[in-house]
Amino acid sequence: PNTPIVATTPELAEISQLTVREGQFLDTTLNGNTAVIGAQLSINLFGTEQSIGKTVTVRGYPFTIIGVLDRQNEPINYN
Repeated sequence: PNTPIVATTPELAEISQLTVREGQFLDTTLNGNTAVIGAQLSINLFGTEQSIGKTVTVRGYPFTIIGVLDRQNEPINYN
């Protein structure tokens, strides 16, 4: 699917008031090949919201899903 990707730091969760439904958010102890995705993207990609440990490939690079966000009432706009 065509989905926006945000490269970020662990502080984004607090700044944007994001909550993790399952797993964890990014932190400074993790390697760079980890990702946190939204609940709907998890369903779109894997058919379930339980996608921890699954891999998604972005521009040829594999990323391991470590967290799935709670559903948001309003989309987050990073523009």
